[in-house]
Amino acid sequence: MYLTAQGGAFVVLREWELGYRARYTDVYPDTGLTWHAGAKIGGQLTERFAIEAGGFYAPLTDTTGGANTVLMYELDGLVHLTAAETAPYLLLGARRCGAGGGNRA
Repeated sequence: MYLTAQGGAFVVLREWELGYRARYTDVYPDTGLTWHAGAKIGGQLTERFAIEAGGFYAPLTDTTGGANTVLMYELDGLVHLTAAETAPYLLLGARRCGAGGGNRA
């Protein structure tokens, strides 16, 4: 079993649909760069198959200038293509993103 901390950046190149709030108020993230941070927990089930679950947080500024957050959850299966110590793998998974509450100025 293992636990990892992860971080990185997203470049928002187009409008992201942020769920209920965006659908009914036309509020979308501003284009630009945003960071994200999160963690994953996983384990090797067999010699060639592992499973991971994780969650990530990304703060955004929307088109109205208000603050918003995106929470991402994922569940992945990793199929190792060889039995070597360091091996290429195939990642199969599902992701879900949801917008948090906004903070209008």
